[in-house]
Amino acid sequence: MKFLLLHISFEKRLSRLIEKLEKALHQSHDDDDRVVLFSTGSILHLRNQTKIAEFRKRDELELTESLLTLSEKFNCTFIVAPIVLKRGKVVRAFSLVVSPNNVERIESPYYALMNGRHKVKTEPLNLGNIKVSIIIDEDIYLPELSVIHTINNRRRILLFFPGIGLNYESYIKMFEARILENKAPGIFVGGIVNVGHDILV
Repeated sequence: MKFLLLHISFEKRLSRLIEKLEKALHQSHDDDDRVVLFSTGSILHLRNQTKIAEFRKRDELELTESLLTLSEKFNCTFIVAPIVLKRGKVVRAFSLVVSPNNVERIESPYYALMNGRHKVKTEPLNLGNIKVSIIIDEDIYLPELSVIHTINNRRRILLFFPGIGLNYESYIKMFEARILENKAPGIFVGGIVNVGHDILV
């Protein structure tokens, strides 16, 4: 199994996004068993605030359907995060895992706790003969989540989708600590976001 990590600016105009993904998949020259990772850049940590670029339910459904079509065409699995949905003051963040004939949403424990919910799936995701633990943004600071990951540590990889912005040095240090605690390899999935005339990478 190979991981294909894409650093692309996320396009909510799906035709542009799918064009970028298809081009990347054609250029990778691998036929099967790929896991494609990319960030939506939906959580931005700016100088004095955190901004959320929320998805409408329709956006999420259209993205899911498009990725499902691509996963069947290229026989690959997509892991995309963070997908952020807001309903009133409630903010939910999750990763979207799309493989041929299967779609799974894995919710961020941090955002679930912020909403007063405590029971969230924390078991690693099975991908063939390996397991992956998906960490979204502030999940990285939850010590109890790290303990659960350590207990479940068998042929496992940590995938971290941070918010985009000014917290990168802190995020990198925390991710390095989680890798050492878990004695597992990790992939830090960055992203690119256009904010006005600035580009955050």
